[in-house]
Amino acid sequence: MQVTIIPASSSVGRATVRALLASPSQPVVRAIYRDVEKAPEEFRQNPRFQAVRGDVGSGDLDFGASEAVLYVPPMVVDGSDVDEFATRAATNVKRAIRNAGTVKRLISQSALGSNREGNGILRINTITDELLRDAAPRTFIIRPCTFYDTWKPALEAVLKGAGSFESYLSPVDWKVPMVSVRDIASHCVRILLDDVGDLSNDDVWVFGPRLYSSEDVREAIETATGKKVEVKSVPREDLASWWGKHVPEKYVPELTEFTLFQLEGGAVTADYTYDDKTVRCGRELVEEFREWVSQTH
Repeated sequence: MQVTIIPASSSVGRATVRALLASPSQPVVRAIYRDVEKAPEEFRQNPRFQAVRGDVGSGDLDFGASEAVLYVPPMVVDGSDVDEFATRAATNVKRAIRNAGTVKRLISQSALGSNREGNGILRINTITDELLRDAAPRTFIIRPCTFYDTWKPALEAVLKGAGSFESYLSPVDWKVPMVSVRDIASHCVRILLDDVGDLSNDDVWVFGPRLYSSEDVREAIETATGKKVEVKSVPREDLASWWGKHVPEKYVPELTEFTLFQLEGGAVTADYTYDDKTVRCGRELVEEFREWVSQTH
């Protein structure tokens, strides 16, 4: 069995490749990169791993004889028009699936809130989901929430001596769903390998074991590092200027809208529930932080 991951350099793509290579089902993993030199050496050493050059933007894609495909739409931060890029990339993926003629299952890795209005930068997922919904005999749309990885720079800064970190979630006790990339990958592998007999929904949320606040993040950092730290929550009215320090000006309005979308009163907060459309994963935030700390020592 052959599975394609595109782009394999994304965090979910990389974790899914790793999980597939460790699977007792032993699938052949076709990992697509714009630059194949970015394929990790740990993957290259596995005879079932194929690093293949490809680009969703240009349409230079070959899925070989794959039965399943995971597509993770790249975020756009290079000045390109989000709507145009999302449409072009998804159309290219759809064409590559048709050209392969062997794909039975497609996962479109979307995001929590991509099916709601006013979602800002998540429009790339909204467009992708609609264009790919009928691209394969069975298409799965998985909507993860905030990744634990979001807080890795804060953890690394604390390890280097920082006494505080900033959080775009306000107030500090406001809780949102968060999840481990490893758990997302595990769910993707089940689908890719056709272990989906008990999955009645093809469109699901993917959450961690519970909701977390900025205070919970602070406590997890302190537990993992043994260091006292302060969390500085960015007020709503300062979000635009805060994003302006991190991304090109063109994307500030969309990212500000996306952030407000997640806070109290935002449209997506109606989805902050565990129901029959929610995959509840088990890895806790502090477990992830402890592992990161152990990898740096």
